[in-house]
Amino acid sequence: MNDPLFNKPSELIIEGELQGNDKLRIKMLEDVSLMTQETKYQILNAMLKMHKYFEDYCGDLEISLNTINEIAANTQPLYIILDDTSTMETRAIRYHYACNWETDHGVEVMVLNGNQVIFVGNCGYTYGVLLASIDSALSLQDEELNFL
Repeated sequence: MNDPLFNKPSELIIEGELQGNDKLRIKMLEDVSLMTQETKYQILNAMLKMHKYFEDYCGDLEISLNTINEIAANTQPLYIILDDTSTMETRAIRYHYACNWETDHGVEVMVLNGNQVIFVGNCGYTYGVLLASIDSALSLQDEELNFL
């Protein structure tokens, strides 16, 4: 499946409970395909903010990027994950990216209901917080390492 942010191939992962729920799975795939330009811009800006944070925090990085176009050129999609804690009312999709500007962890983006971006940060950061429930994912919006 093509990643909506970069229009490049990405591995689709459908988590456990969604395997047998055709209606929800189809709605979530529709959410992926209908990501708006505004949402894409918001994600890319958050990625740039994340890069600049690590540039300031870590000091000497191997690469310094200054625009969202540079971020896009240095980021590759890995996975689109349809999160099995989703319901028809609250559909969570996680996007994972490899990038040469954050080589330790990569970037994870979490989007609810197609276009509500609630997290942009290191891959795996949401795992312990989120998987208990989507409600806990909403609290990620206030986390220090959420670069929205």
